[in-house]
Amino acid sequence: MKILSIGNFGTGWDGSICDEEHIAKALEDMGHEVGRYQREDANEHVAIPIGYYNLVLIAQWDGYPEQFMEVISQLQCLVVYWAFDYQPDGQEWHERLVRGADIYLSKRLADSKYPNWHWLSQDFAPMFLNKVPFEVKKDIDVLFTGSYLDWATERNEIVKAVDEKFNLTVHSVTTDEWTKQGIKNSLGPAMDASLPELIARAKINLSIDHTIEAGYWSDRNAQIMACGGFVLFRYIPMSEVAFHDNIEYFNSKEDCLGKIEAYLEVPKFCENIAEMGYKYARFNLMVKNRVEDMLIIVEQYL
Repeated sequence: MKILSIGNFGTGWDGSICDEEHIAKALEDMGHEVGRYQREDANEHVAIPIGYYNLVLIAQWDGYPEQFMEVISQLQCLVVYWAFDYQPDGQEWHERLVRGADIYLSKRLADSKYPNWHWLSQDFAPMFLNKVPFEVKKDIDVLFTGSYLDWATERNEIVKAVDEKFNLTVHSVTTDEWTKQGIKNSLGPAMDASLPELIARAKINLSIDHTIEAGYWSDRNAQIMACGGFVLFRYIPMSEVAFHDNIEYFNSKEDCLGKIEAYLEVPKFCENIAEMGYKYARFNLMVKNRVEDMLIIVEQYL
């Protein structure tokens, strides 16, 4: 299949390699021809050969020109818009992309109101993430990798409560904001190739999304699991369908604190769950798995 992918093929706001590049590489590894079109080059006079591509895959971005989807619709191929991240209602740029696509993919069940919507999780790990091939001292009791966001009140409260009681290390692009919140060990972001060793150092990898909405979660769990880490996750309805018993769940701040205290006393239990999660992730939570899911949806329309 000939696929034109439109998005960001460099690094994102946090300095990590963008999902679009991981997806394009996975498609190429599967034998598809992928053309990369950097989103900043997109305009209303874009020169793309009509009839050449079978599929145009468009990634979320608020900078596409207003008439861009009308231009794309003239290419005589299937148009797919994949929103990787949480997109709240009421954003005109997002609505334009949804309306202009033949297929809209997202992980928000709330998006079922759109007639062209299909649910597609984005819980994947890039293929280069894996266990480190050497022994690493577990000198971090609890690790959290995530930004401070004003509106993520439950997440903020839990992170602060964990920091007060345990040896917590936070890595994020919002180092100063976490420090202002009183986090004692707030460090800079750990991205891509630096993640496996960091995750290996942690006895418990704390995973909390910025919102609690059924069917929606970030790729944090998949990345931790693909590196062989033990995940303690703030339960979200339907997440058990994705992760089963390969991670541990909690439902409240009190539940989280209690389970951290208990799990730190039973490292072998955590190691066993982490090993189960690692094996599961290698076969089910890599980028190629999500690309395969996407193609199953797409092939219904070709």
